[in-house]
Amino acid sequence: MRQPGYQGQVNPLIADIERTIARLTGVLQGSAPRPASAPDDPRWQVVVVGEPLNAEDFQARESAREHLRLKVQSMGIRMVEHIWLWDETGRAQLVVAAFVEEERALRLAQAIRDKGLEVRVVREQPRPDEPN
Repeated sequence: MRQPGYQGQVNPLIADIERTIARLTGVLQGSAPRPASAPDDPRWQVVVVGEPLNAEDFQARESAREHLRLKVQSMGIRMVEHIWLWDETGRAQLVVAAFVEEERALRLAQAIRDKGLEVRVVREQPRPDEPN
């Protein structure tokens, strides 16, 4: 933790590490703080946006998705699962991460943007079978 009387700027990465250490310590000691939101609360999704696609043409849609998947992979982003979004923009959109805290989603989005990919941060929408 910071020394008493510390006057400098706090590096966001160091602040993240300090919060993580505090959480892990709490888990190990059985006194972990409760999360700010329930596990079922919508999360902030980091979405990489690809080329336009024709949602009616299965082959064209799969081709646009495959192109985006390979582009993301070539940037060093490894996906365990591919979650695709659809909206009125008509473009391939791949969810690369989801966070409870918007700040963390924005930081990751900027890091991906710095690699040359188009990125959006959106609030997760409830599934149609879930109550609002």
